[in-house]
Amino acid sequence: MSYISPNDFFNDVIGKAIDMDGVYGAQCVDLFKYFNKIVNNYTNYTCAPSGYAKSLYENRANNGLMAYYDEGSVASLKDGDWCIWGNCKACPDSHVAMFRVNNGNGTGIFLGQNQTSVQNTTQINIPFDGIIGVLRPKIYVTQFVGSPVSRDENKDQVEVIVDKLRCRMSPNGDILGYVNKGIYNYSSSKEQDNYIWLEIGRDMWIATQDDWTKIYPKKEQETPVNKPDIVDDSNMKDEIEKQKITIKNLEDKIAALQKKMQQTPTLIFECPATNDYVIKLYEKEKLYLKKD
Repeated sequence: MSYISPNDFFNDVIGKAIDMDGVYGAQCVDLFKYFNKIVNNYTNYTCAPSGYAKSLYENRANNGLMAYYDEGSVASLKDGDWCIWGNCKACPDSHVAMFRVNNGNGTGIFLGQNQTSVQNTTQINIPFDGIIGVLRPKIYVTQFVGSPVSRDENKDQVEVIVDKLRCRMSPNGDILGYVNKGIYNYSSSKEQDNYIWLEIGRDMWIATQDDWTKIYPKKEQETPVNKPDIVDDSNMKDEIEKQKITIKNLEDKIAALQKKMQQTPTLIFECPATNDYVIKLYEKEKLYLKKD
């Protein structure tokens, strides 16, 4: 089902002559069928058995219309209800038209075709007397869906702050019903037609705007920070003293090795055979000879 408000439907058809079946020109039943095409995509019905509008209601159990309508009453008419007259003074051959306003004097304002011998769509006063049935489009029946939940900062949530907000089967798709005020979890989001749409249940989408919703994204999880180990000051001092002693011992060992190396004769030449050799020495240069 697709949604169109009674007023939008009025703006679409007023003054036009709509002939859906190509028979007898623009009749009252053609306007009703046009509405069904737009809203219900259902036109596979006739005015059998009479051939007149009254059979739309009288044969409602067999023509398939009740899949898209609920029965109403003259006492509780609402804007958008379709009224069907039988053969009566106001409508001798029966009639079907959309109710708009109750005049409070036994008449109402109705949107229809072929009213008062004018085939084009008009909106006129017609008496309630003679109405045999009222069909209320299911799209105008208030059906609430979804269940509010408690606030949970660990989940993506949206708060509806108006009494009734349309809920659709997809972003800007067919109307599923309405959601009441409250907080709802959402699992998906999508930007379309200048709205951010949120999925509050499987195939249950609502449009968000500051005027009617508040969005609460889930709280970001903080990454734990590893704190450095706290070292006891007294233990730290003892450890420093131990390191100092170790370093001093190493320094002493290095100094001793250096002194020993200075005192140890260095082999500068090994004689390969018995012979006479000439050695030139510089001032203060020492020569160590070792004979094995």
